[in-house]
Amino acid sequence: MTNKHSGSHWSEIVGIRRQGIKGTVYGLIVDESDKLLLLHRMVDLRPDGLMVLDKADITRIIRDRTGAFQTRLMRRRDMLPQIQRRHAYDLRSWRHFFRSLHHQHAKHGCHLIVEAERGDDPLFCMGVLHKVKRRHLKLLEFSGTARWYPKPSRIPYRDISNCQMGSHYQQVYADYLNGKR
Repeated sequence: MTNKHSGSHWSEIVGIRRQGIKGTVYGLIVDESDKLLLLHRMVDLRPDGLMVLDKADITRIIRDRTGAFQTRLMRRRDMLPQIQRRHAYDLRSWRHFFRSLHHQHAKHGCHLIVEAERGDDPLFCMGVLHKVKRRHLKLLEFSGTARWYPKPSRIPYRDISNCQMGSHYQQVYADYLNGKR
C-alpha cells in the first residue's frame, strides 16, 4: 500500500491524543483506514519505528507551530528521508494487519510490542508474532530480563490499543535475543 497522505498529515509532525490513555504520541502519519492509523513515531526528534493505533481511541490530532518547526529542523538535518513512506500492511482491522505482518516476516519472525492501554490493568507485551487467529493473536513473549515465557500469550484484538515495530527499545531486545549482543 502507498501513503494516502501526501498533504498536511504526512508533511509534518503531529501529536495524537487518545481517550483514556495518558500522554501524547508524536509522529508523521503514513497511512490510515477506517479502523487503524499507521504512524512513523518520533521520540526526541528522532524516527523511532512504526506504530499502529486504534482510531477508535483517537480524540485529537494536533497540528501546531511546534510540529511544523520540528519538521523543518529535521528536514535541515536530513533526517526525514529515514521515514518509511511505503508499506505493505493491511490496515482494515487488527486481524488483517497482523496477518499481513506475519506473512511479510514469516521466514525470520517479527519482533514487536503490543499494548492494551485502556482500563485499570494495562498490558505491555514484547515478543515475536506467533499465530494470527480469528479473534486474537498469539505472541511468543519475553520478559524485561529477556527470558522467554513458556507459552505464547493470547491477546484479543478488541483489547489492543497499539502495536510498535522497529523502535529503538524493541530493537535492542531483538538484537540481544538474536545473539547480536
